[in-house]
Amino acid sequence: MTKKKSNGFMFFADSRRAFYEAEAGCNFGSKRLVERAADDWKQMSHTEQEHWKTESKRRAEEQVVQDGWGLRWGLSFL
Repeated sequence: MTKKKSNGFMFFADSRRAFYEAEAGCNFGSKRLVERAADDWKQMSHTEQEHWKTESKRRAEEQVVQDGWGLRWGLSFL
């Protein structure tokens, strides 16, 4: 079974996890991570958010290629 697709926000949150944990000096659970990342996400400009959304989409497409699903399903972005 495959992992749920990530959106731009979740990609951003996961990318920031190590920074938040180092800053706080403790491990962040999912709820705490999302709450902290949401605050930062809301402060971002639309352009900054688009960067994360675009990168998340690119990585998802790259993963499809690596997993071989693009060939099976004839996806157009390949």
